[in-house]
Amino acid sequence: MAIENFIEHRDEQGNYLAVWWDPQEEMVILQYNFIHLTLIPEQFSQVLDKLSEAREKLQSKT
Repeated sequence: MAIENFIEHRDEQGNYLAVWWDPQEEMVILQYNFIHLTLIPEQFSQVLDKLSEAREKLQSKT
């Protein structure tokens, strides 16, 4: 099976974000600019949870 593209985004400053799903390896691939992470689904969910917590804390500061 082919890798599925969940999202791909480039902002006005040229920053690139993409998330793909590799069904053969059962892995999520997350790329932000030159940072590239390959995670099992549980790890990906944990990263998203922690990023959400960090966003809430940042919003309380700004």
